Amino acid sequence: MKTAYNIRAKKFIKQLSKYISDTTERELRFACGTYCAEHPSRKVKFASGCSRGVFITSDYAIKVNLKNGITAWGTSETELALWEKAKQDKMDFLFCPTEKYEYNGIDFYIMPKATRIGSFDPYENPIFRAYSNEVRLSDMHEGNVGIVNGRKVIIDYADNRV
Repeated sequence: MKTAYNIRAKKFIKQLSKYISDTTERELRFACGTYCAEHPSRKVKFASGCSRGVFITSDYAIKVNLKNGITAWGTSETELALWEKAKQDKMDFLFCPTEKYEYNGIDFYIMPKATRIGSFDPYENPIFRAYSNEVRLSDMHEGNVGIVNGRKVIIDYADNRV
């Protein structure tokens, strides 16, 4: 998938990867801090959850599975599998696109950056409700929903059983 954000994300990954020695949360956070110190004009934030770390810029997010992360709640691989299934099922309009990019032995998962929504219940959408039951998607709350290209989409959907 070639998009402007995708091209910039891959360039960023190549620059960032020289600071990544391991995919623990500590090492990824350190890599982000070191990168930002050497590139002060770039605004990059690092966040993490139970199983993944995320580098967030103004137009894309890059997810990395954490070494020793809790994978019971899903990983970027499960998120990618659901994205592929949703495309086949013509349900991809419900989700933020994701793409895997391997560089220097590390799998990075690139998504366009979403704008957060203050309050939104995805289960109010009957199409989403039916599809989420089919793929056994859980952990849905307003923090996992955003707006991409003017559409409300699910941005964190790793916890599924596809």
